[in-house]
Amino acid sequence: MKARPHDDAVLRDPSADTADRASALSRLTSDRRLDLEPEIRPLLDAPQPMLRSEALITLVGRWWRDDHVDAAVEHLRRDPDASVRRDAATALGMFVNRTGRRRDELARTLVAALREDPDQLTRRRVYGELLRILAAGHTAAVPDDFDADVHVDWALLEPYV
Repeated sequence: MKARPHDDAVLRDPSADTADRASALSRLTSDRRLDLEPEIRPLLDAPQPMLRSEALITLVGRWWRDDHVDAAVEHLRRDPDASVRRDAATALGMFVNRTGRRRDELARTLVAALREDPDQLTRRRVYGELLRILAAGHTAAVPDDFDADVHVDWALLEPYV
């Protein structure tokens, strides 16, 4: 997905449509526009969940920025929007899988989210990320009817509980 000439301006325009800004950010990310970090960083606190999610995926998941991992952890724990919590889990999983850094710490964080998050879809996403981090070669999808009491391999997660 190649960035469009006007994507820089759309990303920087707080009055632009949220979906347009998120799409512009996604396209610019694919072009590895690391120079845009100063514009992306504030989006971690944007009022729009879509922008918070895209910023998390960009800074932590795609660019593997250690200095934003703690922000992703906070979003996973406390963001009021479940979709942002899901994307925070994905960003953390991408970060660990690409870098290998903070694996045990972030596995513990994800296990806590698996146990505590009130949203079923978020718990399902968190478990998928845990499997990718901890179960080398795991390729099976987490079932749509995911139930932590039925589907979670707690023996695999035990060291991180």
